[in-house]
Amino acid sequence: MVKKENRVDWVQLLTLNSSTMKQKPFVSAFILFTTVVILSTRSFGQCPSDLRKVPFMWVPKEKSVERKLWFRFGKLPSGLFSKLDILNQATYPIRHPLNYVYDTASFNSLIQMMMDDYGQIDGLRIYFATHDVSYEPDGGFIDSRIFPDKQLVVIYAPTDGRNDLGNYYFFGTDKYPHQFKRTIAGTTDELKKRWIDKYQTNEAEAGLQLTLDPMAHENMMGNKLTDTRSISYCFSDFKDFIQSERRYQNNIGSTPMGIDSIEVAFAAYSDAGAERFPNPTWFKNRLHIIFEFKSLGSTFYIDDSKDFQCRLNVGIATSGCATKGGDNGQLCPPYNCPPDNPNPLKPNSKSKIINKQH
Repeated sequence: MVKKENRVDWVQLLTLNSSTMKQKPFVSAFILFTTVVILSTRSFGQCPSDLRKVPFMWVPKEKSVERKLWFRFGKLPSGLFSKLDILNQATYPIRHPLNYVYDTASFNSLIQMMMDDYGQIDGLRIYFATHDVSYEPDGGFIDSRIFPDKQLVVIYAPTDGRNDLGNYYFFGTDKYPHQFKRTIAGTTDELKKRWIDKYQTNEAEAGLQLTLDPMAHENMMGNKLTDTRSISYCFSDFKDFIQSERRYQNNIGSTPMGIDSIEVAFAAYSDAGAERFPNPTWFKNRLHIIFEFKSLGSTFYIDDSKDFQCRLNVGIATSGCATKGGDNGQLCPPYNCPPDNPNPLKPNSKSKIINKQH
């Protein structure tokens, strides 16, 4: 059940003041003075200083809408196709999805699975990959009738800020998170590499590169022009938005029935770039992910909550990690690309992870 914010009945309080004025003049005067001060403070837009800060992973509503539309329709002056055009060609005759939506319990399970495997986690890397029907993971949790070959997917990898820790996770067509592995063919990493290589060959280099500026060096991986291969987040930032912010919004009653699901939306920066320090014009038309809250099928933007402007005045939370560019994650290329020779920890080690993010 969604908790409602406690509210003061100002009419009742003022009535109490007038009825008790004669009996307890000093008490009544104090209550009246306090009421006037509080009302005046709210009227002139002053905000409590102890409000929860806006989460670091917040994307402004107007930018979120713009970037999701840019994924669907946006083209650079030299481009002929949008991101969605390219992906629809890959999955034809099935239209490529605009997003994936999972209930909040499933996202809580994903976070808990990673924490159970590794204890304290520093970072989270999200890989773009492509479904390969000839190389399926264990468990039978992918229905190829729903999830066609070459469809773009995301794979979740906990990191130490630089290296993947070793296990990979994925939401199946059953809408639940699973460990992403294939024991018959080899290790988890080999399966992940197969799907990622297919994305980089079929989409990122052979297709989605047509939507990019070939002269922008931030789009180069070695000597290859490529769209976004992975995005790195601070794990504490991810949890703060997905779990803590959701609880906060439910507690203040921002939606009638509460936030019930999380949208993983495909997006692209516009032709203005990411508009973030230190390189605001970088990442024009680059692919990325935006996480959104949903309630009863509709997107809920925290910008629309009743105390948002006051929270924004208080400030935006500082990231738990060093970040560069992007909106709330570091795009590879050029930032924080996985090393060629990772040194993963063994699962269930519960080792303390050291922040190595640069």
